[in-house]
Amino acid sequence: MTLKRSSYSNKKFFALVAGALTAATLVIGTGTAHAEVRTYIPDDTFERFLIEMGYDSGELDDYVPTKNILNIKSLDFTGLRPKDLEGINDFRSLESLNLNGVTTLESLYFDYSGGFGSSGSRLKTLNVANTKLRNINIYSSNLTSLDVSGNVNLVLLRVINSKITSINLTGAINIETLSLDNNRLTTIDLSSQSNLTDLSISQNKLTSIDITKSTRLENLSVGLNKLRSLDVSKAVKLTSLRADSNQLTAFDTSKLESLNFLEISANRLQTLDLSKNPLIRNLAARSNRLKSVDFTNNKGLEVVILTNNKLTKIDTSGLADLAYLSVSLNKIKNVSLQGNPN
Repeated sequence: MTLKRSSYSNKKFFALVAGALTAATLVIGTGTAHAEVRTYIPDDTFERFLIEMGYDSGELDDYVPTKNILNIKSLDFTGLRPKDLEGINDFRSLESLNLNGVTTLESLYFDYSGGFGSSGSRLKTLNVANTKLRNINIYSSNLTSLDVSGNVNLVLLRVINSKITSINLTGAINIETLSLDNNRLTTIDLSSQSNLTDLSISQNKLTSIDITKSTRLENLSVGLNKLRSLDVSKAVKLTSLRADSNQLTAFDTSKLESLNFLEISANRLQTLDLSKNPLIRNLAARSNRLKSVDFTNNKGLEVVILTNNKLTKIDTSGLADLAYLSVSLNKIKNVSLQGNPN
């Protein structure tokens, strides 16, 4: 973003507009006071396309008047070869984006959560068929479905704070990072996702999820769903697991020997066996129905949060690294801290 100040005297206007810009530039002329907000479009193919469509004029200069693009509802790049769509976030009324057959793009980034005229995105349709995209990032859109099937180059897909109810990942077999937080998914097919290392799908409406094919997972976040069960027996490389605010009545972590972080709060657990998790350091299991816990094999624990359970006693002796312990709202009469120098 480039800001150019001249003799324009309305400081409040300057501050207001400058504080709202994303990919735009504010140009303030000399002499007669005027202000023009322009959007940075560094890709020549993208800018030339806008010139041909009548939204820009003159020679290529990497900028387009922002007011000219605010009401554009559809963009179709079929047959074109843009390498960069920087500036797309200022197309505030965009409802449909067609990138079918565009093989020159590697990354696609939308973030409508703030910035110029921020009110969220109206984007409802995104066609990424037959592309070579490696990264797709979409924040705060009106997308209700997304089909990335066949995108074999895709390694990162983030669609967050949107309205996704269905997603097709078939054939997109090289995705390593998948983030679908805060959508409306009730089901998801991950059977083709054997290369996933990071999966975050919190705050949806899932009642079940099958990750048995995702054996390379290291980080899993499925909190704020309606899961009644969760099988992580095949995800033996997990180091971080968040499954809070579900409806789990039982949870088996016996195969997760590398587990370091576990957030399992706000479920319906009556037991929690951590004897096979020697590397765990952070445990949060508040608001369950736990009656007892055993930390004999968890000597590296640093943080333990067990607030609001049914514990009558707790033994943290031998936990030399324990720095934080929360056990309020239980029925505990005795806490053993022997061997804990902190």
